[in-house]
Amino acid sequence: MKKMWLLSAVASAALVMSGCGGSDEAPVVSGKNPDIGGDKILFYSTSGAYKGAANVGNLPDMVTFSHDGKFLVTANEGEPNDDLSEDPEGSISIIEIDSNIEGFVKNVSTLYFSDANVPADVRIKPGATASIDIEPEYVAISEDDKKAFVTLQENNAVAIVDLTTKKITSVKSLGAKDFDKIDIDSKDDVNVSTAPDNIYGLYMPDTIATYKVGGADFFVTANEGDDRDDWSDVYTDYYKASDLNASLVSAQLTTDILDVSGKKKIRVLNDMGKDENGIYQAFYMSGTRSFSIWDADGNQVFDSGSQFEETVAASVPVSAWNTRVDDSDDFADVEDANAQLAYTEFEGDFFFWEGTDARS
Repeated sequence: MKKMWLLSAVASAALVMSGCGGSDEAPVVSGKNPDIGGDKILFYSTSGAYKGAANVGNLPDMVTFSHDGKFLVTANEGEPNDDLSEDPEGSISIIEIDSNIEGFVKNVSTLYFSDANVPADVRIKPGATASIDIEPEYVAISEDDKKAFVTLQENNAVAIVDLTTKKITSVKSLGAKDFDKIDIDSKDDVNVSTAPDNIYGLYMPDTIATYKVGGADFFVTANEGDDRDDWSDVYTDYYKASDLNASLVSAQLTTDILDVSGKKKIRVLNDMGKDENGIYQAFYMSGTRSFSIWDADGNQVFDSGSQFEETVAASVPVSAWNTRVDDSDDFADVEDANAQLAYTEFEGDFFFWEGTDARS
């Protein structure tokens, strides 16, 4: 019964608190729960009684519990402020808990990417170091509680953590998708068709989940895509293709994208796709409009391709297609997207439900 209380009460009552200060009720910080100048995870019982606090890295974005309920893992995103004058390191914290001790927190280990081997193909903002630029987003834990898989969304990568040794064992770039079919034309209604050459999407997952088949671990990613413009006023991570200097775009991309009024509004990442002369030979977009399955080493074993687009295309009104919420002043666009794009189900031995944002 005691273990069940730990699993149910704690798992439903842990709160992530970014930048929270101390509490009169908080226990004295021990050597096993050091104040590292970051933020805190607070624990409460289901009745609202304060139980303790764990000191973790900066700006914890997501927290998840192990299957046995003995520890939890946080993705500490470490986003910068708007003018980039402050940019804390992203990190991953492992919090061991015990309901029988005062303060509830048994031990906290925070892992930084300055100690990890980050390959050159991991996307790092120009001029930044990997330890500062990497921003952990979401965590999933293997069924045996021995590994954590952490998405690094803007970095187009995933980190794999050994939860026994408490070390980041690898950082794996997820690479780019060469689209087979896609609809990037905002003026031809709904038309999921053959993609233009040299148009790619980066696998930039937000949510991640794990499962096991035949004794092997796999993780599933929702390849949402994101850019750094949502937190910075002074750094431009993408441009609309129409805003690019045409002399800096290849003849093929000019013909296939810039000269087509409905396609030239696509958002392309500014640090990728250029040759040694600074000419765009390829356009890279954030996200792949798909979900993917990867093995425990981060090798892709499945991607849903254009299935999302083709499925959604058959069910949404034309007015909501290829519409971003931040491109529209009409709240009906948001209502249409939310109502029509609640979830998509893919059937098989396992079931995955993937939601969409209020956009198409």
